[in-house]
Amino acid sequence: KHMRITVSKGDTRIFAMYFGHDRALVFLLVVGDTVDLAVNLDRNEYQGSVRIGVYIRNMRPAGSDDIKVLEGLRLFDRVMHGEELTAEQARAALPDRSLCGAVYTQIKRRGSWSAEYEMLCLRSGFGADRICAVASAVEVMVQTGVLNRSPAGSIVVNEQSPKVNLEDAQLMKHIRSFL
Repeated sequence: KHMRITVSKGDTRIFAMYFGHDRALVFLLVVGDTVDLAVNLDRNEYQGSVRIGVYIRNMRPAGSDDIKVLEGLRLFDRVMHGEELTAEQARAALPDRSLCGAVYTQIKRRGSWSAEYEMLCLRSGFGADRICAVASAVEVMVQTGVLNRSPAGSIVVNEQSPKVNLEDAQLMKHIRSFL
């Protein structure tokens, strides 16, 4: 499982190898996306020619606010464990109708979703400060049967889902109990 990826900055273009990659992330990236890379460089000699090998260790969307992402994911963990929240935390975790719609649209458009919540947040048009609400939206839609989670963990739209009230989800009731 490896992939050869072309990356560029300005007029400089290089080829890099990505071994053991997160296939879902790679396919969510499109030409022109800006990414942050962690790479290893290796000197390769072959038949008298010396080249530098570039091996991607990790790749993620550029410009992400790491602190906000981590705070949002920690808050989501608290929500999922049924912990007590402050009113401010509950507001940050609460997905509204438009956010749920944007998340649903992204998953439906792609057929399934198996990447990180950070990428779903980005592709749905929200900043890192909304990552908990995006993750909560997915769980609310799973709880109400709008989305299904496969045994492998990917999320798919349930085409047979009847119209539901997302407010009926246990997770929504839990979050709202702190407002």
